[in-house]
Amino acid sequence: MKIAILLLVSSLSFAGFKMGKYKGITKNAQPCQIEFIVKNYVSGIKNPINEEILTKVPGHNTLFVLKHMPSIDKETNEIKFERDFLKDFHGDKTGGIALNVEMIHSDTYHGPKSFKYIVHNWREKKLSVFECHDLVKH
Repeated sequence: MKIAILLLVSSLSFAGFKMGKYKGITKNAQPCQIEFIVKNYVSGIKNPINEEILTKVPGHNTLFVLKHMPSIDKETNEIKFERDFLKDFHGDKTGGIALNVEMIHSDTYHGPKSFKYIVHNWREKKLSVFECHDLVKH
């Protein structure tokens, strides 16, 4: 029972960003989608740096744990995070795979706008980028 409650609570999100399937369109007017499965906060502390969202792109086998990438400002030493993007990366023997989700922050909507699924084969110098725009919750 506690696990079910935890999953329900963790799937709720701030400012209207709901977990679930979002559908969009490619530059070639083809349908595309992404699924945000569950949101969690490391150590249960609600902070953008601790936010993790389990995500999958249909048709691809990789599961991603999206995060607001943190960084340290070289001049001020302030800890910052990328507010407008959620990202995750996976390395393999030939290069890397990444998922980059662009977010919208407005008075009326907070949620995903678009995403890029990137496969970069460094050894063979091949790059594949799948883009999906105009995401809408379904």
